Amino acid sequence: MTPPTSGEGNAARRNLDDFTRRAGQFNREVKEKEAAQFERAVRESGFGPGHTAVDMGIGTGNAALPFLKAGGRVIGVELTPAMAQKGAKRLAREGFTRRTLHTIAAAERAPIGGGAADAAVCRNVFHHFEDPRAVFAEMARTVRPGGHVFVIDFYDPEDEAEREILNRCEFLRVPSHVRTLALSEFRVMYESAGFRLFEPMTCASRTRFADWMKGTTQSSGDYARILADMEGLRDAGGGWWSVECEGDEMHFTRKRVILAGRKD
Repeated sequence: MTPPTSGEGNAARRNLDDFTRRAGQFNREVKEKEAAQFERAVRESGFGPGHTAVDMGIGTGNAALPFLKAGGRVIGVELTPAMAQKGAKRLAREGFTRRTLHTIAAAERAPIGGGAADAAVCRNVFHHFEDPRAVFAEMARTVRPGGHVFVIDFYDPEDEAEREILNRCEFLRVPSHVRTLALSEFRVMYESAGFRLFEPMTCASRTRFADWMKGTTQSSGDYARILADMEGLRDAGGGWWSVECEGDEMHFTRKRVILAGRKD
């Protein structure tokens, strides 16, 4: 089964259904290296007290925290009420209720005025969007000249054939997945919108296949297809995900990028 491309299916409905079902599973905090990299990027952007950030797909609030800790305000845009409720409770526990506003809306149609924010961020959601360019354009619209747009997400290889295999595995595992982008595609979005893109920051995380499959639901046929694809990558040398067996267990590495750009 091939992941749906733009114009096929209803990504928003799949996202709403999937994240409503799995809202209780999202309890993980950001890994130390990524957290340090992103906090540094926010700090270097000059974001601080009196500033506002828009968080597209705010979820549990992981990407909002560096802006709130810097003394600013965050407007969270979230499609799934269950995720918004989870994030609001978490940020309340952190003491940020008064500087956080949640709104239920699609990222492609954020109810925020043009140039109203000093920054916009989207973490771990771009691979769920049916039209990533439309979401990036909306982020760019909400940010004032001189403001910054941050994107944090997984990224895949430039090779289309391998990217198709990886995206098929992701989609069969989680039906809300649409497509993980290559780094070149992110660059084009920034440059086309008139942003000066800073040097990307990358990190990687090693994952056990059995852990990756926990909490997901798929038919036995889909599971077998995922396993066959992963074993094929392993047998071919590991590929972009560096798939290999360690003892009796399969492990692989996923690559993540933190992108920051300044609006001219």
